[in-house]
Amino acid sequence: MANWKTASEIAGRYRVGESRLLDFSQRGNLPLLRSPDGLTLFDEEVVAKIFQPREGEIVALAPPTHATLAVLGVSRLGERPTPHTRSTRQTHRRSPRAAGASEPEAAAATKAVG
Repeated sequence: MANWKTASEIAGRYRVGESRLLDFSQRGNLPLLRSPDGLTLFDEEVVAKIFQPREGEIVALAPPTHATLAVLGVSRLGERPTPHTRSTRQTHRRSPRAAGASEPEAAAATKAVG
């Protein structure tokens, strides 16, 4: 048999808020009963199958320790980074002037392409 309770009573016993109860009932997942005096009642048996009961306070997770953190990269002061080598494809895409060609060589390469 159904055990009808108000949203605030259910929210006090289960880990669910009043607005979420209404959302579930609008989707058809939770039976809803409107009393003549305007109260919205929910079936506690169905709520117990969907939501977890409140058991004391919710304990927050402990902050991570230094052993659990990951290192994303290494930065060293005073050292020059290794130069990035370009692939052949990237070298061909660069303009002759950006590739380090002199002014006459760049003009000749531009005329040959265009």
